[in-house]
Amino acid sequence: MNISEQPKSHFAIHLLSFPINLVLEIFIHLTSLILPITLVMKGWETHNIFLTSLAVLLALYLYPLAILLLSAIIMRFLPKPPRGYIDTLENRFKYEILIALSTLVRRSPARGLLMLPFSNFYYQLAGTKIDSSAIICDPDCIHDLYLVSVGKNSVLGWGSLVLGHCLPEPSQALLGAVEIGDDVLVGARSLIWPNVKVGDRSIIQNGSVVRPGTIIPPDEIWGGIPASKIRDRQQNTKLSFSSLNTQDKIISDLQAYLKQNHHLENSVIDTPLSSLGLKPEDISRFLVYCEKNYQTFVDRTQVNLANYSLENLVDSILPAEPESTLKSSRDS
Repeated sequence: MNISEQPKSHFAIHLLSFPINLVLEIFIHLTSLILPITLVMKGWETHNIFLTSLAVLLALYLYPLAILLLSAIIMRFLPKPPRGYIDTLENRFKYEILIALSTLVRRSPARGLLMLPFSNFYYQLAGTKIDSSAIICDPDCIHDLYLVSVGKNSVLGWGSLVLGHCLPEPSQALLGAVEIGDDVLVGARSLIWPNVKVGDRSIIQNGSVVRPGTIIPPDEIWGGIPASKIRDRQQNTKLSFSSLNTQDKIISDLQAYLKQNHHLENSVIDTPLSSLGLKPEDISRFLVYCEKNYQTFVDRTQVNLANYSLENLVDSILPAEPESTLKSSRDS
């Protein structure tokens, strides 16, 4: 198909899919109203205020539940485009119908039911391979339901997003599977792109972006933008301060990290990290490494990248008790 013909063809697909989506939406809403309306009418016929009120409350609950179940059943049996690039108008048409149905659920009263215990049942009914013990914290976590699988006891944090599609080029969409293993923790506001596999017991830290095609082995902690390995989950990194009671030992370790990861030789402790050529995302990864390695916390709101140095970092790593010792060692 000629590139110049693509916009017209895509517009034709929109024109064709719109009435079909509209008919599906009307059908789902009208069908979902049958049982609630019947229930309210039966309650009204009793001329009992209590029974009528109970029927109305139950109808308000059954209506979104019916939307949820009908949409999931229709999505499960609709034809789906294969994985890979959507290179035909037929596959694009199939995908647009699926997206419209998924969007219908999220902008209808059924959205409030996309939480436990109904969320996992909805995903399973719609074609997602998700274990009943998995916890999905956000109604908008999973898109492209038939492309995603989530294992036992895994948790998708609030605001995280798991996508089975991406746009490598403006005019092309790529569909790919996302496989999340058992006992996986996906941190809040994280983003996982298609063709990603997350191994059992791995952790993706808050706000991370996992690029398309990434394979995260089991028992690893990943984080950052883009996400990269921070350390093994089973690695014992909690250090006793009896072996870290001098400033020199800590700085030596931090300098070794900068040398290994950023090729910086013998970084001066009072030189701002930004002056060493580190980008903000490199500094962010460095701070995460220090927090994990020394079981400490660096308050980002107090970090001024223009003058933040290794010396400031050491001050936040050492506990309050040795602070006077550290200052006396500087004076001497």
